[in-house]
Amino acid sequence: MAAPKAVGDIDPYDWTIVWKDSAEDGSAKVHFGVVWYDDDYYLEHRETLRGHFHERLFDRLGVEVDDFTVTHYKREQDLVGA
Repeated sequence: MAAPKAVGDIDPYDWTIVWKDSAEDGSAKVHFGVVWYDDDYYLEHRETLRGHFHERLFDRLGVEVDDFTVTHYKREQDLVGA
């Protein structure tokens, strides 16, 4: 998903919403919201969080994919760059 884009290209997604809920015991839950601008790109990448790269990363952090909440948003193409 982080592949470089050509100059002038619009990213097919954006990490516009990220927040953390901290608990009194010192634990926390991080929420990621992704806005998808391209339907085909979304369908191809919507489960990226469950891929091998993230699985290895989560193992190193001592968390599991089910510890994360990802909310997908769709923004109409005519709003991109507005």
